Amino acid sequence: MLKKSSRITIYCILKVTQPITLTYTLITTLTYTLTNTILKTRLNKTI
Repeated sequence: MLKKSSRITIYCILKVTQPITLTYTLITTLTYTLTNTILKTRLNKTI
């Protein structure tokens, strides 16, 4: 019984945290790309 309930708990936690992790990864990647492009264009403008 305990194993089953703990398994369900883990499943629930995963179900909740997975989208959050995905969103976080997406936001981080987007921010990184944006920062890179901004920096590159600024560098190009100065040169």
